[in-house]
Amino acid sequence: MEVHELTVVDDTTREECWAVYERAFGPLRARAVQRHLMHRHEFDEVLSDPRVDKYVAVDGSRVVAMATLTNDLSAVPLISPEYFQTRWPEHYAAGHVWYVGFLGIDPDYRRTSVSALLIRALGARAAVTGGVVGVDICDFNEETLRLARSIRTLGRVVSAESVLHRLDAQTFWAYEVPQPSGQGLAVPVEPAAARTVMVLPAETLHLDAKSEALTAGPQSQP
Repeated sequence: MEVHELTVVDDTTREECWAVYERAFGPLRARAVQRHLMHRHEFDEVLSDPRVDKYVAVDGSRVVAMATLTNDLSAVPLISPEYFQTRWPEHYAAGHVWYVGFLGIDPDYRRTSVSALLIRALGARAAVTGGVVGVDICDFNEETLRLARSIRTLGRVVSAESVLHRLDAQTFWAYEVPQPSGQGLAVPVEPAAARTVMVLPAETLHLDAKSEALTAGPQSQP
């Protein structure tokens, strides 16, 4: 297997990369709250963006894995470059903070050496200059597939002195409201224009510190 570093991916290879991307990340549509998969037009934009380096792993003529990497953090949606600038100012100023947009492996190749090959390629610059390589993992991949453990292990492929930091986390919550007793399963929902909405002044809502429940009513004074 070989890993090719590309700035722009040609149309034929792009189709193969999209197929691998879908196979690698498609299951997350039903397993992660946040959307982790790019739409096709977003994917094409990334593969055409010269700010983002593409690493394509091939087995013979078959694309089996790929990853993206950039040190222009403005090219990565939904992360804050200022965070990295503040935490690692010297590395950031030198252009030695990189971010992995994604790393996807065809399920048929997950138990091969391709992940180590890709991570070695992604970390090659940091191994020479020192620096920071960031990546994000959803909870399903961390807990079920144990990717964080794999990344910690494979990070030592880049440098035996590498240190893994957990940077941040976001937790999604949902209120599941029980159905009123006596109601059938098929409860018609009125159109929004016909519904009556009760609006409570913000000061009437407060968080009960003991129960962590949001309640309505006059806020007691300490």
